[in-house]
Amino acid sequence: MATLVYEYSHYFCSGIVPGPMGSGHLSLVPYNAYNTRQGWIVIGPSWPRLARVLNMEWMTDDPRFATQPARLEHKAEFDRLVQEKLMELPAEDWLELMHVEDIPAAPVNALDKVVANPQAQHRNMIIELDHALGGKVKMVGNPLKMPGSIDDTTYLAPPTLGQHNDEVLGDLLGYSLPFTKNTAVSSRAISASTCARQINSRTPQKRGLFISGQTVTRQNRKDF
Repeated sequence: MATLVYEYSHYFCSGIVPGPMGSGHLSLVPYNAYNTRQGWIVIGPSWPRLARVLNMEWMTDDPRFATQPARLEHKAEFDRLVQEKLMELPAEDWLELMHVEDIPAAPVNALDKVVANPQAQHRNMIIELDHALGGKVKMVGNPLKMPGSIDDTTYLAPPTLGQHNDEVLGDLLGYSLPFTKNTAVSSRAISASTCARQINSRTPQKRGLFISGQTVTRQNRKDF
């Protein structure tokens, strides 16, 4: 719900339930993703500067587009005209012109373009980790960068199946280790997800772990 805070505020104030918006905005025009001769771009609030870049300054005098409420009312026609104009040049050329006018605009990148982006690399958004089975693996880093609280150099690779069973069963849940007597498997062969499902499915008085056909509860764990 928190990601739709703007839409909820609009609903609470107006009683109108917003419909699908695609890449557009509920109340801002221009604000959308547009195709170009080569590649897509996203353009944010930038009127009337966008009209100057597109050489369509006549639109600023048109009653349909002169004000924000008018542009919102005629959003379909506005987007049609802008889209038609943007097809004359590739995205790279348009973005160069828009940045000169300080227009918030950016390309819609494919994943290979994203990972090669200098900003993504500068923010350490692509990290490389040592995995026990897969060797060197690449993953996406944490987008939250807060000095002193998040260390990008201490990430661990995803665990293998059962890698942390002893820590979960012994340290976190307080069971005696190792689980060997009367069981067909050791604690390292127990799926952590199975443990979580079994724990959550029982009441606090009867909850336990289902291991190789047996239920281990806090009452009988000492038998191991």
